[in-house]
Amino acid sequence: MESKGSRCKIVVVGDTRCGKTALLHVFAKDSYPENYVPTVFENYTASFEIEKQRIELNMWDTSGKDCGFKRD
Repeated sequence: MESKGSRCKIVVVGDTRCGKTALLHVFAKDSYPENYVPTVFENYTASFEIEKQRIELNMWDTSGKDCGFKRD
């Protein structure tokens, strides 16, 4: 009997050029990006198996640029 898989979604936030995109790229594609390209919005998907359960991880990458929101 096959077990049901799970889907998880994560959003990665952080400062500009701190390595968010590189982290996700390595996790999803098993390689480090060769060139720096500023991210506006990207998404990656990785699938793997843990204890005979299929996991699909949807990872959303955000820009580290401040959107102009006023912070107190």
